[in-house]
Amino acid sequence: MIRFKKKFLFPFTASILILIIFFFQPPAVLNLKNAFVDIFSFPIRLTRGIFNEVRLVFSYHKLYKENLSFKKEIAPLRQKLSEYEEVLRENQRLNKLLSFKSNATFSTRAAQVIGRDLSNWLSTLIIDKGGRDGINIGMPVISDASLVGKIVEVSKTTSRVLLINDPNLKVAALIQNSRDQGIVSGSLGGSCRMYFLSLDSEVKINDIVVTSGLGGVFPKGLLIGRVADVDLDSTGLMKNCSIKPATNLSRLEEVLVISK
Repeated sequence: MIRFKKKFLFPFTASILILIIFFFQPPAVLNLKNAFVDIFSFPIRLTRGIFNEVRLVFSYHKLYKENLSFKKEIAPLRQKLSEYEEVLRENQRLNKLLSFKSNATFSTRAAQVIGRDLSNWLSTLIIDKGGRDGINIGMPVISDASLVGKIVEVSKTTSRVLLINDPNLKVAALIQNSRDQGIVSGSLGGSCRMYFLSLDSEVKINDIVVTSGLGGVFPKGLLIGRVADVDLDSTGLMKNCSIKPATNLSRLEEVLVISK
């Protein structure tokens, strides 16, 4: 019996001490416990911080590699999306041209814009249709119902188009509302002007300007643009006006050539 008590005396005493330390916690014991915790908590926090930093480095490296991989996969997809978008826009433009062509009272031939004359960049176009396609000098050129210009030079496979904003092109025109007639021509600044309107003309800003058909070069009723400004000529005896073309001449990609 005495031998049994000695055997369990130390564990029993240790248990009592542990209970006293953690439950009764006199000030001296509490201070000792806090000091013990402080001593061992610092290396634990330090180790944990280092571990977290190392984990972040590996995580960043993994994310970086994944990001590079995604970029490689996304690049061709973006290219295909861009190509599909370009095809869609081209189809929309061609559908507008074909719709106008099917309803037109004159024969037309579609052509692609393939370049511009470097010597006259703002007011000339090069198209991919020429003499072998039935294109002749003097034929009017339009884009979805509005006047663009006329053919001034023809080769076997291409043609040069002089645009309505060139001073060398003159178009007989009229104000659709007031029926006042004049001449539309380009200016040195690349814009369009309408000249020789009578002084008593009732032309107003935003009035529609169309071809009059006089001279037999351009069919009557083709849209040219809208009046942007009205002023007097240098003599003060006639009115002139600035015209904003209905078609953005700098963005043309497809046109129709009127053959008859």
